Amino acid sequence: MAKKKKLKLTKEERQMQAAKERARLKQEVKEHPVLAGTYIVLRMLVIAVMVLQIFNREWYDVFLCGLTLFLFLIPSFVERRLHIDVPNVLEVIILLFIFSAEILGEISEYYLRFPFWDTALHTLNGFLMAAIGLAMVDILNRSRKFRIRLSPVFVAVVAFCFSMTIGVLWEFFEYGMDVFFRMDMQKDTYIPAVTSVLLNPDGRNAAVTVPVESILINGEAWPGYIDIGLHDTMKDLLVNFIGAVVFSFIGMLYIMGRGRGKFAPNFIPRLKEHELPVPKAEEEPNLLTPIPIEGPEDAENQELFDIYTRDGRPTGRTAPRGAALDKDDFRLGVHVFLYDAQGRFLVQKRAETKRSRPGQWDITMGHATAGENAIECVLREVREELGLELVLENLVKAYRWLEKGPQMFTDVFFARIEPDSGEISLQKEEVSEIKWLSKAEMLQFIEKLPDRPVEYKYIVSQYMESCIGESAGDSSPQAKEDCVFCKIVAGEAPCYKIYEDESVLAFLDIAMDAPGHTLVIPKEHQGELFASGPETSARLIEAVRLISRHYVEDCGYDGVNILNASGTAAQQSVPHLHFHILPRKKGDGLNTWPSLGSHKTDLEAMQKKLTMIGQEKQKTTSNHLDTPKFMEERG
Repeated sequence: MAKKKKLKLTKEERQMQAAKERARLKQEVKEHPVLAGTYIVLRMLVIAVMVLQIFNREWYDVFLCGLTLFLFLIPSFVERRLHIDVPNVLEVIILLFIFSAEILGEISEYYLRFPFWDTALHTLNGFLMAAIGLAMVDILNRSRKFRIRLSPVFVAVVAFCFSMTIGVLWEFFEYGMDVFFRMDMQKDTYIPAVTSVLLNPDGRNAAVTVPVESILINGEAWPGYIDIGLHDTMKDLLVNFIGAVVFSFIGMLYIMGRGRGKFAPNFIPRLKEHELPVPKAEEEPNLLTPIPIEGPEDAENQELFDIYTRDGRPTGRTAPRGAALDKDDFRLGVHVFLYDAQGRFLVQKRAETKRSRPGQWDITMGHATAGENAIECVLREVREELGLELVLENLVKAYRWLEKGPQMFTDVFFARIEPDSGEISLQKEEVSEIKWLSKAEMLQFIEKLPDRPVEYKYIVSQYMESCIGESAGDSSPQAKEDCVFCKIVAGEAPCYKIYEDESVLAFLDIAMDAPGHTLVIPKEHQGELFASGPETSARLIEAVRLISRHYVEDCGYDGVNILNASGTAAQQSVPHLHFHILPRKKGDGLNTWPSLGSHKTDLEAMQKKLTMIGQEKQKTTSNHLDTPKFMEERG
């Protein structure tokens, strides 16, 4: 089977990726300053030591410095490649442990200068390895693919055994290095006396202790018998045992308390379930593939979800929760940012019994069941979890997040809670408590949301700053400063540019809820279509026409949809005038025409209300109907 050629990225795509990576790193430093500071300081110290050892020609020490720098990358590798969230406290301790073992212990000879140094590190190793062992079992315990539940005592025993196994394997490693490379990693000890049954003069099975005053080796007197690393090995295993017992007990109490403790979570890695790659349906299970243990009744009662294609079209197929999907199959989920007329935002604490992120604060979210669209899912989730009835007109979709791990489209909505939405009533199985945050507090809350990419946080924050609590038509300097489209025009925010002239800019919608979804905006900040001048409107419409013609004549599309929302009542998501162009192909499955339902209307009465013919209204707006200058110049 021929390998697929890896598509080369364009210069703009590489720049976009680099910008996203810089934004991600900047966000991580901002969210975790202690961790970032520790990493930077330790890395600089190691590099300084490496340079010094190069000048001293201590090549073994240079190797240790390089090894240390490599080991520093392991926590980040585990988080990004294995989809495991390493708590900040644990990560800082791991970095300090590596630095203490290699740089201080080996190069600075702390193992010889401070007798307790090796003992302390082995004790800490036993503690940390027990935490990792407990995390491995706890991940299986929380997995949706399993119907088994392991007792806290069993989990603690497994954590203890894992820690001791790692300790024993390390001693094997030290022994091998001593035997094959003469490293003396298992430090020797002078023994002032020997106790053995072999020294019994009567040949009985009774140990006899004989003081060792001196030993003559190669003509040199030594102060005692050398144990060849036995005492060091047993001492290391003993302190490893102590560390393992301590954390295994702490972990057992933590699990018994349903994760309510505050100390243990600082040391227990968590699986990032939303990032996990889903195995293909046709793949055979291997040793690492979880096998669900469930009976026929469980299978029959499982919740069903609709299956969508990669570009968001329904396939007509369904699948139960947790089922393996093909690589091009996706499910639909929703996130809802709820706020009230005062601009306060509602956040909720997940129930302690939840398998995923129990006890954590987050927004309202859920999965669309079979036959349910995103809006219906939002209304149902808010009704079930909070007891609130949302008004359909108050829902605005701000973003579509494509989660490649669980293969899910997540539509992100903002929804305003009205006074008549009802009293809040919590679904205790899902939500344990709620609280209200100010806009500033919510922006900080978004930055700290777990398992959300930088792009998600950026778009949501920009929408909040631009739209919530402000008029969509606001053209004040502050509105321009906060406008995400103005930042794109100024080059302060990245975009995938499609068209540009002196007045207009067009770029791909980053949500990409439809292939080729394009936004066309005036470079000058304008709030709504009806608030813009004739020059701006004409240039904008002309650009829309040119781009649409290009899509049909040059790009293989069969038609386009042109959409515009002006004003918050019309669900304008960004308070900067813009048109949507949706390139269409025959049979693409998209339904962009709004479902308005049937309304009985007196057409004559409506005509009298809306007509401009023969009315004074026509005179007051006639200046907006003049031919723009740039079109007159074209003739």
